[in-house]
Amino acid sequence: MEPGTRFKVYCSECREKVELPAEEFRLTLGRTPAQSHYSFGCPLCGASVRKQAGEKIVAALTGAGVRTMRLVPAGGPGAAGAVLPSGGTGRAEAGG
Repeated sequence: MEPGTRFKVYCSECREKVELPAEEFRLTLGRTPAQSHYSFGCPLCGASVRKQAGEKIVAALTGAGVRTMRLVPAGGPGAAGAVLPSGGTGRAEAGG
């Protein structure tokens, strides 16, 4: 993870803008871009916030080494529904 990388985001609950270090985020990559999202805990109100992650956000978060999970089908690429962490590097894999 890039030391000192921080992101400014808005909380959906309290609507405040907060700045958090990269390690406070989690990124989930879905089978389609519409299924990808990032999450964080708001330090002001304590809410668990989840927001859709477009291509630019995915690139910024993975570039900063944010811990990433990829949604993959249970039983391999042809089945539906399992969630597996990415290969321990915190980086997203190419493809989908």
